[in-house]
Amino acid sequence: MSVKNVLFAVITCSILWLLPMSLTATDPYKLPSVRNLKLNGLMTYDNHKDGNIFGLYSYSVNNPSERKLLTLMPFVAPNGGAVYRNGKFYMFQSNVEYGYVMSASYSTYDATTGSLLKTKNMSKEDAHTVYMNTATTAAVNPTTGDVYACSYSYHAATKSLSYVLSKWDLEGMSKDSIASLERGMRVMAVAPDGTLYGITMRVQNGEEKGGMLVKINTQTGELTSVGKTGVDLDYFQSAVIDKNTGVFYWFGVDTKQQTKLYTVDLTTGKATSIGELPGADQVLAAYVPAPAAVDGAPSSASNLMAKFTDGSLEGVVSFDTPSETYDGKELIGNLSYEIVANGTIVASGTAQANTHVEKPIVVTASGNYLLQVILKNTIGESPKIDTNLYIGQDTPKAVLNLKASREGNTNTVSWAVPTETVNGGYMNPENVTYRIERTPGDTVLETAFLGTKYTEDLTAEYITAYKYIVTPCNGEMRGTSTTSNAVKVGESLKLPFTEDFSDKNSFDFFDVINANHDANKWDYHDGTARYRGSFTKVADDWLVLSPIKMKKGYSYDLSYDVAGSSNRYTQKLTLMMGNQPTPEAMTTIVRNLTEYKTRSFQTEKVCVKPEADGVYYIGFHVTSESSQGNLLIDNIKVSIGKSTAVPGSVQNLKVTAAPLGELKASLIFTSPTLTAEKEPLEDLTKFMILRNGEKVGEIQATGVAEQKYNYTDESVPNGKNIYTVFACNSAGVGAGVNDTVYVGLDVPKAPTRLVFKDNNDATGHLTWAAAEEKGENNGYVNPSEVTYIITNGEGVLIAQDVKGTEYSLTGLYHETPQKTAKFMVQAKNAIGVSAVTTINDFLLGLPFVAPYKEGFDNAKYQNGPWISNTIVGKSYNGRWTPRPDQDHDGNGGSADFQGYEKGATARLSSPKIDISQMENPQLSLWYLFKNDFCTSLKLQVSIDGGEWQDVADLTPQQNSNIVASGNVSSLESTEPWREALYSLASYKSKNVRIGLLAQCMKPFNFAYVDQVSVYDASTTSIAQSSIELDESCGIIVALNGKIVKSGNINQLEIRNLPAGIYLIKTASGIRKIVVP
Repeated sequence: MSVKNVLFAVITCSILWLLPMSLTATDPYKLPSVRNLKLNGLMTYDNHKDGNIFGLYSYSVNNPSERKLLTLMPFVAPNGGAVYRNGKFYMFQSNVEYGYVMSASYSTYDATTGSLLKTKNMSKEDAHTVYMNTATTAAVNPTTGDVYACSYSYHAATKSLSYVLSKWDLEGMSKDSIASLERGMRVMAVAPDGTLYGITMRVQNGEEKGGMLVKINTQTGELTSVGKTGVDLDYFQSAVIDKNTGVFYWFGVDTKQQTKLYTVDLTTGKATSIGELPGADQVLAAYVPAPAAVDGAPSSASNLMAKFTDGSLEGVVSFDTPSETYDGKELIGNLSYEIVANGTIVASGTAQANTHVEKPIVVTASGNYLLQVILKNTIGESPKIDTNLYIGQDTPKAVLNLKASREGNTNTVSWAVPTETVNGGYMNPENVTYRIERTPGDTVLETAFLGTKYTEDLTAEYITAYKYIVTPCNGEMRGTSTTSNAVKVGESLKLPFTEDFSDKNSFDFFDVINANHDANKWDYHDGTARYRGSFTKVADDWLVLSPIKMKKGYSYDLSYDVAGSSNRYTQKLTLMMGNQPTPEAMTTIVRNLTEYKTRSFQTEKVCVKPEADGVYYIGFHVTSESSQGNLLIDNIKVSIGKSTAVPGSVQNLKVTAAPLGELKASLIFTSPTLTAEKEPLEDLTKFMILRNGEKVGEIQATGVAEQKYNYTDESVPNGKNIYTVFACNSAGVGAGVNDTVYVGLDVPKAPTRLVFKDNNDATGHLTWAAAEEKGENNGYVNPSEVTYIITNGEGVLIAQDVKGTEYSLTGLYHETPQKTAKFMVQAKNAIGVSAVTTINDFLLGLPFVAPYKEGFDNAKYQNGPWISNTIVGKSYNGRWTPRPDQDHDGNGGSADFQGYEKGATARLSSPKIDISQMENPQLSLWYLFKNDFCTSLKLQVSIDGGEWQDVADLTPQQNSNIVASGNVSSLESTEPWREALYSLASYKSKNVRIGLLAQCMKPFNFAYVDQVSVYDASTTSIAQSSIELDESCGIIVALNGKIVKSGNINQLEIRNLPAGIYLIKTASGIRKIVVP
């Protein structure tokens, strides 16, 4: 090798040795100076405590550290670990309370846009899994991309946590345990050589305060102490080791929630403060961003300022050029620069390094601008420096102190000139004009008013609450509108008047008087008028309605809803009236003091009868004692005045529809003899008759004496009609009386007495009662014109336009297992279709061939389906279910009737059972009551899907007809279990169902049934047996008559018999046993 080549090799090796290991010789981005170094991270808390400003920020490495917003990510604040890699944030969030997972999820965000890219919900995982995925901190290996985390291990038995080192699969959104950790880590970071470092957490309620720098073995989790940082740390934080320099940077938060940027010595553990963060920021997922410029390029400009005078679009931008290159070396020579406004170059030029530059610029329009300055030399561009500002004329903020008042017939509106603009830009207050509108009516009064006081003369017949809307304008820029208080124009309210307090503007029609001058008064609250009671003072507060013009000899109906806040409190309210809205003028009692002790609104109705013509105020006066809660008023209504001399209401109005659907109606009523004020009636002229609110006729009165009047409406529309009759005289019209009648043809009622008969051969028969002549609305139905619609349980049409009262069904399900089914029948005529009548308490399919047994083993139906139907009440108050609570045969269950409300009734019905081939079918079951006389139980049978028939009453005081066996000494006492035996010989059929009808007679009582069996009780073969039995001998016979065992009665072993029902014959008689 030549000397030249050797020298070249040595120089090349030296250059490579000087470069950071993660860079190559051709990489222009190397080591920015400390002045230019930036650290980025996810800010999740600061002194503003405003989640709207959370997001990605850049922090300078100097004192104090300066931060700059890069990407807003509102309210993104993970509590289970976060890291940054390749332009994305990966994080975990969880909430586990007392071992129960409330929420848990992984999230991935785009760091540039702040948008959510991907989530994985883990809320349904168990606590151990969620804790395993919850990290106290995490770190990325900059070389391999591996991500390590300090996670938890949850121990359910002790409800305690320990720490584990885990590996985070960012894209797979999971963590896998590597090894246990002796201590938890508050922050972790990976050095360029791959060493994983951590700073230990505080031990809660312990002496160890944490803050120890340790090395973490990524294979075993073993910790090697380096040294104490000297920081008493707490809260969420993060760290990163610069891969170029190997410097450990730490966004540390101490126990006082003070945040500083530290460097940590990796040989001693000692932390050195660089400076405080601007807002005590808590920063997660810290990382060192890629350098913003190449070595030798200029550093960024500094001291960027812009000056624009009096809203001008022409201004001057100034800045200082740097004295150093991006990598910290001396910068010499000329630099070129560009000034950019919202992406457009507005000025450019050249300047020496380390000089001050001022440059005029012009923008095209008023608005918010991002101004940037970029420097260049022959090596490259500097990082950008920028500032945000508003240039030009700006939009004014709302006017101040807006007030409306009224004197005489003149309304005056005044305000103060706004002093600020929306964006902090320029506005000359002298040039501001105002748009003025009046509402209601949306009347535009002025579009460019100069000045700060506006007047107008305004009158109205009835009270209207007017408000004024004032909007400031700076040229074409319209500011925020402001609405004034209300001024009332007019003498009195227009009747009828209704106030439902739908919004707070409702209070414009009321005066509020705080007569005791405390802090409690009437105000608007959530759709009501509310008096909020005082804890210390007796109430003396008025809510006064705007004036109402009333006339003597007229009555006015006033109603309102009123409620208190609790039945433990007493509110006192008096309704008063006067000719002025003052307590002193309110002297007429409209309703005496009334006490209210309920939270539910009740409607009060009073009749107001003024003694003279005039304008009156009505006041709600609350005088409750202290500490009595709130009083609420709603739905205030005042009617139009009615003359008290008008006739009273007609009496005994009766409207009758014509028969057979004819479209006529007959009215009969008795004339009044008194006025509306219960005075003798001296004037009666006629009666007005309205149908559905429209006048259909009149009857002239024949005098004031009481008599009956008749009227026939000859042309009535088919359907429901409301008739109103008014009595009239020269004083006006009296109160109407209503009666409602259905005229014409009606929709049929739903069919009744619907019965399904199962023929047990895939066919069946439906029957029902004929339609009645009275329809759904008591109108006329012609039964001969009614047809029927039949559908199955799935709503599939089986037949329509069926005439008569029966229908044969074919092709029914006739296999195993049995299935529940239902049919629905509706009646139909030309007017419409009736409601549905459903029969659903039956089964289709092949029956079980007896003998049959159901033991409810393991609290399940073994030979079903068994169906529970609630007959009376709600299903949650009375129902049958198989449960393990009680058990007679040792197989872990029985059928349980649960009665929670008196009267609740439910039937448990068996599957279909074929007993047609049995000589003497017998039913056996065991039953138990939680408490005798608290639950009734009836045994029922249904044949071929027919109606249920009572077989026996098993209720203790009723069950003397039940054959009992076992050790029952008295049916009147509460014993553990009883057996009931009943012959089914009279019910022989291929389709028999057993029903257990239970009723709750006292709440929270139960009945249990177990070991239901149907068998042939024929004992012919035994009775005719020639075997002579003495007192000590016996035989065991199967139900088929075969003797299966015989011998000494005390030595007959039954435990090894096959499951089934057997009869034991001894000298003393025959009894049944069941072998489970």
